[in-house]
Amino acid sequence: MTSSFACEAVERVATPDHNRGMAPRVQTPSQELRRPAFIKAWRKKAGLTLEKLAQAIEERTGYVISDGQLSRIERGETACTLDLLEAVAITLGLSDRSVLLRPPQEADPDEAVILLRQMNPNEKRRALAMLRLLKTGAEET
Repeated sequence: MTSSFACEAVERVATPDHNRGMAPRVQTPSQELRRPAFIKAWRKKAGLTLEKLAQAIEERTGYVISDGQLSRIERGETACTLDLLEAVAITLGLSDRSVLLRPPQEADPDEAVILLRQMNPNEKRRALAMLRLLKTGAEET
């Protein structure tokens, strides 16, 4: 009788229904529950293809991601990590990764930074000179 009881106890512990003393399983949120990231909208605003963004992410941050994996994340098929959001934000010249959680606006403050990063050195000098003139003119009024 004792051995039968011991086997029964082992069977109860081994069944998936029996969770006493075990950490609960963590389930990955389903696609419907994931908070969207607007990587695609920001990528398009920057004028980059998936391939170019994936290459730029690796060059600027060392974070390695394929264009296919990036595409699955953009479509919401794969979850996005905070590390990737950080890498994308740095690559696109955005001041904060949280901006990737909202779509870009028409006059987004980070757009100037994105445009400056895409310019060659001569274009940057001219653009900065114009910005300084605008800022000086704004202070005078």
